[in-house]
Amino acid sequence: HRQGLMGDGAEGHAGPVVQVTPAGVPELPVVWVPDDLVAFCPLCTARFSPLMRRHHCRNCGTVCCRSCSKNRCVVTKKGAMTPGPVRVCTWCKALLDYGITGHALPAPTTTWETMLKDKCFSLQQAEGCVLRGVPYSMRKDVWLLLSGCAKVRQQSPTPNLYQDLVEHCTPCVHADAILLDVNRCVAFFDKPCVNKESVTRLLQAIVAYRPDMGYHQSFSILVCHTLYHTGSEEDTFWLLLQLFDHCNLGVWFAEQSDLPAAVNTLCTLLLCKYLPLLAAHLKSQHLSIDGVIVRWFTTVFSYSFPMELSARIWDWVLLKGIPAIFQVALAVLFLAQDQLLQVRDTELLLAVNNLCTRGGWSQEQCDALLLVAAKYFALL
Repeated sequence: HRQGLMGDGAEGHAGPVVQVTPAGVPELPVVWVPDDLVAFCPLCTARFSPLMRRHHCRNCGTVCCRSCSKNRCVVTKKGAMTPGPVRVCTWCKALLDYGITGHALPAPTTTWETMLKDKCFSLQQAEGCVLRGVPYSMRKDVWLLLSGCAKVRQQSPTPNLYQDLVEHCTPCVHADAILLDVNRCVAFFDKPCVNKESVTRLLQAIVAYRPDMGYHQSFSILVCHTLYHTGSEEDTFWLLLQLFDHCNLGVWFAEQSDLPAAVNTLCTLLLCKYLPLLAAHLKSQHLSIDGVIVRWFTTVFSYSFPMELSARIWDWVLLKGIPAIFQVALAVLFLAQDQLLQVRDTELLLAVNNLCTRGGWSQEQCDALLLVAAKYFALL
């Protein structure tokens, strides 16, 4: 395993991006964002002016308006300006409150059982459950519920669509590329259900059903990752259709879509708004991280990310859709910002590329990353 940027894991594995205190509160980077880099409050989008003054959160260093930084908390780490309660933004208040009580709560297995039995859920209830974790034994059924694919399949005029596609599918123009990618990807997933024959059938069926998307190398990673967790070709097929349709991921793969250009524009805007210091640093080094971000997006973080972490991210994405992908990407960069600001030239690009290499992640560390994504970037 490669050495991680954010610290050493056990036995030399790549370390995670989030350092968690014994109390369960993630150690956020203390980066004092300069006033002149921020024109709008990133929480409420209010424009700063002589009457709308800037204030800094003493926990994360973010510049925000008075209304969004009115909370006071004891921040027991370097960066607190006073020994007592200090100014913190709304994001950090929610995160610190959760850190005090949230990790003491067990995974809400009973709630998941109830939702699976009733086959329905409220968004607020599901958000809380997802942030605390989906029990491994329930993940397949939870994914089918969150994505809505079980209901779509039941109401479909062709409930045997996958079998029909497999039986009547003719070799496509992408057959050689599919074979090459399958041979590469299957070896990384150590479950009997993830085999060359199953993955090939799924890829051919998806390409036949959505010819507008063509074929992309990331499809094989998405198929292997989904099949690993569902164990069923049929469920994998319908789940990925929902990911492409319900979550609108298919728009990115449409043949007329210019995904790199779209990601470049969106990421530039979001970095300048939410992580202005990192955006300025990248600009000063004449570097672009578009290639890394595109890979995160097109594989929904299932390439090189630790298995448990990528599964937790999928829980959130299947519930919230495309905005969740942007939230997670910003959260990864936000938590790594302090270290990235110390790296220059091509080493900076390599550092971003290695942010979440495979290695052991504890439940607390996964919780922390999702909490930052959900609480800090909730407006996305």
